[in-house]
Amino acid sequence: MKSYLKPTLGIFALVVVLVLVCISLYSRPTVPADTIRYENKEIGVSFLYPKSLRNVATTTEQELVHLALPLSKFTSLGYPETITFLKPIVITEPSDLEEILVRRVIFDGSGEHPDSIGDFKTKDIQGKRFYFIQNGRFEGIISYEFFFVTDKTVVPVSVRWYSDRWMDPSFVMEDDPRYAELLDILGTLRVD
Repeated sequence: MKSYLKPTLGIFALVVVLVLVCISLYSRPTVPADTIRYENKEIGVSFLYPKSLRNVATTTEQELVHLALPLSKFTSLGYPETITFLKPIVITEPSDLEEILVRRVIFDGSGEHPDSIGDFKTKDIQGKRFYFIQNGRFEGIISYEFFFVTDKTVVPVSVRWYSDRWMDPSFVMEDDPRYAELLDILGTLRVD
């Protein structure tokens, strides 16, 4: 091979490698065909959710997304089963976390708040730490509050669904067949 071709081929190979690296770094991750990406660039929140859920109108200014679960035998009771993502709350001091969590949760039927952050459980979902608490169990409706906590923000997520076992004191969220789907959704949550 001619000596002047070696540097030209080397430069060409380097350019090809750089182009491929740029494409892989800047290309958007692929979204599985059965999911939808929610993204709010202004607030810096994104997550994936199954196409089987419907993005319905939000009802308050604090709500980002109000997802309704597929119609079920409980829908005739008048309320959709929902997963609602709320706008992030800014943490100004580390001590604010407990106040934010306790103030945000109101137990259905009593109007009371948890006593402290100690009333919450924690769960790591795909490397993300969530605080959660059951805040309602009334007339077939079971509701939970999840909180994704970063260094600067708290993203509240309200979950409400129906269960035949709502009066069973041994029933826990993990027993519900929709729990795995909820974890999949929460695991994709990103806050920039």
